[in-house]
Amino acid sequence: MSSSASLQSIEQTLAEVLSRLGSIENKLESGQGSGDVSASCSSGSEVPPAVIAFDAHVSSSLPPLLAAIDTIGSDELATAGKCLASCWDAMRTIVAVSSSHGRPSGSEYLEVLGELMKSSGLMERFSGLSKLGKDRDVTNHVKAITEALQCLSWVSMNGKPEAFVMDAVGSAEFWSNRIRKEYRNKDDEVSKAQITFCVKLSSLVKELSAYTKEWHTTGLAWGKGAALTKSAAQAGVDTVSAATTPTATATVKTKGAESKTVKAAPPVKSAADASEELKAALLAKTTGGNSAATGLKKVSTYIEPFSIGRRDIADVLSTRFMRCNTLLFCVWHRHM
Repeated sequence: MSSSASLQSIEQTLAEVLSRLGSIENKLESGQGSGDVSASCSSGSEVPPAVIAFDAHVSSSLPPLLAAIDTIGSDELATAGKCLASCWDAMRTIVAVSSSHGRPSGSEYLEVLGELMKSSGLMERFSGLSKLGKDRDVTNHVKAITEALQCLSWVSMNGKPEAFVMDAVGSAEFWSNRIRKEYRNKDDEVSKAQITFCVKLSSLVKELSAYTKEWHTTGLAWGKGAALTKSAAQAGVDTVSAATTPTATATVKTKGAESKTVKAAPPVKSAADASEELKAALLAKTTGGNSAATGLKKVSTYIEPFSIGRRDIADVLSTRFMRCNTLLFCVWHRHM
């Protein structure tokens, strides 16, 4: 009797299990119970806080610079401005992909990062500046932008990128100071825009340095989950490019401070578009060139093309050595 009772109990348990499996199968076929899957997918599409903060940086720093470029009115400088804006766009793509994927393993990291930089078009867009410089009126402007864009290499660094990005400010100001010297005593609209160009180019890089200090303290920050692979880098870039730019506000937490709300930036506008909206307000607030050029020191030709300010020559040489290593890595990867 006991054996028969045990067998009957097992058969009853199996019947209950089969009944539950049948119920689950019916729900799956009817589309019920898919809410969890949809919820997980939608949560994965949220914009990472580091990207939202980058958009806030772009929206506050880039349009005033593009407006000044448009006011100056040089076609070649406008091309350089578009190149700069596209480089910042590529930088956003890299940050978005890295923030959405896990960090590659040590042995694969450089290859994956190189493929990500290649897929984003960062180095290709930067190289477009090499074709400029024929317009002698804006030679210093193009060289200043070129030096400022050396800060792009921070995405390939291991270690704190803040100081490296700031070094590009001094290099760019060597050429910007020449522009200030030429236009500081002039009061027409274009001359004011020349001074504004110098100020806003410097501010753009300084704000990028502040951004990296907060969100990429030890190098390019990576998200959680599966590590990004070399074969998936292009797909990651395509996904970011296809996604619509976020416009809603989001609350992000800063380290060592209370939460703050920032607003994601709309797509970066061209120099002409930005000028229409910002020119009047920008020129109204622009001061004369005298204060901007006060206290400028002549830089010896011995240390050209660097502007070292308060840094010593050893710091300059160390910085340029790091940049050369980064560029050599990019060239090596391109010919792999």
